[in-house]
Amino acid sequence: MRVPARLLNICMVLLIASTPLLANDLTDGITQVRALHRQARYADAIDLATTLATAHPDSALPHAWLGLAQNASGDAEAAMASANRAIELDEALPLAWMLRGALYQASGQAEAVRGDWQQCLLLCGQAVIAGDGVAQAYWIAGIVQRMAGDAEKALSNLTEALTTDPLLVEAWYERGRVLLAEERVDEAFSDYSQAIALDPQCVLALAARGDIALARGNLPSALEDYTDALAANNQHLAAWIGRARALEASGRLAEAIDNWRAVIALRPHSVDAWLHHARAVMLAGRFEEAVADLTQALTIDDDRFEAWCLRAKANDRLREDGAAVADATNALELHPDSVEALVVRGTAYADLKSFAESQADLDRAIALAPDSAEAWLARGRLNFRRDNLARAVDDITRAIELDRADLGAYLSRAEVQMARRKFKDALEDTDRALQIDSQNAWAWVRRGEALMGLNRWAEAKQEFEMALQRNPDASARALAEERIRVIDQ
Repeated sequence: MRVPARLLNICMVLLIASTPLLANDLTDGITQVRALHRQARYADAIDLATTLATAHPDSALPHAWLGLAQNASGDAEAAMASANRAIELDEALPLAWMLRGALYQASGQAEAVRGDWQQCLLLCGQAVIAGDGVAQAYWIAGIVQRMAGDAEKALSNLTEALTTDPLLVEAWYERGRVLLAEERVDEAFSDYSQAIALDPQCVLALAARGDIALARGNLPSALEDYTDALAANNQHLAAWIGRARALEASGRLAEAIDNWRAVIALRPHSVDAWLHHARAVMLAGRFEEAVADLTQALTIDDDRFEAWCLRAKANDRLREDGAAVADATNALELHPDSVEALVVRGTAYADLKSFAESQADLDRAIALAPDSAEAWLARGRLNFRRDNLARAVDDITRAIELDRADLGAYLSRAEVQMARRKFKDALEDTDRALQIDSQNAWAWVRRGEALMGLNRWAEAKQEFEMALQRNPDASARALAEERIRVIDQ
């Protein structure tokens, strides 16, 4: 029977509440610190390890675990002090040498890294020979080999750790990391599952297994893992990000937006967090909110191409054409050959009736990326606005050939065909659009207009009424209602 993660979390909270008593028992205290690490609750791990270090001033182990938690929480300076103190107290502690080597690696001190990790591996070998903490020695050696880039030796050491002690949760998780990096995904999934079976609150393994499930398209399993991870630690950034992505993929956009907002709350200075939230609210049609998000992102870092380009798109949808041109121009200053930015700017120029500038941008976009359906469609729409109807059909047809699932392309071609009075061709395009999305109000409006062109008035009215039942935007609603009034006259 699977014990709910929330219940286990309550039990852990009660256990941590008794920390002052357990701090006098070093073994139990370190066991708790390790559990907190697996839950990625590094602030709690720091507090408990500090208590243990105070209660056991001559023991190196609390200082080593304190350093690990400090490093995981981003405080490298404090972690280095803790690692040095642990080595002072016990030069034979492999964990401390492993930690200090990792810190040296992060700061680019290659010689220091080599020396510390050689010492760590030597001590691990001695522990194995002496039969003292064999499984943990293999586990630590495996971590060092992974960080050193030797996957084969890392897997060998971690497998030895698990052979010696199959209950060592950290070794299952660590071997899963190595296997995943080696693209042995099924084996990694199995190891993460084993870690979770031994510790259902192992947030690190839950989030990692959720990532695999998400990549495989198994959205219910991914959501379950991310939700369990957040029940154990609602501050875990990777779980919030994974859950937001899984919710988006599941079509649960409102929940996804809430999750991205939680990511922003955890990392308010992360440009990526603001970008993800902006993309999600744009999918929901909330373009003003997206502009606000992206303005915040650009306040943090005004050299982010993605933020300029996405804000240009949002402004274009808001018909803020001048702002869209300015944003796309800033994006192009960062990436002059960006087809995406050229298409956005070309579209905005067309809305401003700056047709020559629009033509130049869209021609360049197609020259750079002749397989870009978006560029061909944008140029087709430009030709339509310039009354180059035959060219418009040619360009939009090319866009459809490149992306036959683009509903907007079929509706654009239908509009052009009606301008050419080819209503049967327009009707066929609206039929294809409705096959893609029968709930799209504009597809019903365009179909009604095509039927009006064929003098099939009763059928046309039915289509406009269908559009009104499909939650149309203001423009589609106004047009459908106006066409019904015309027919009723």
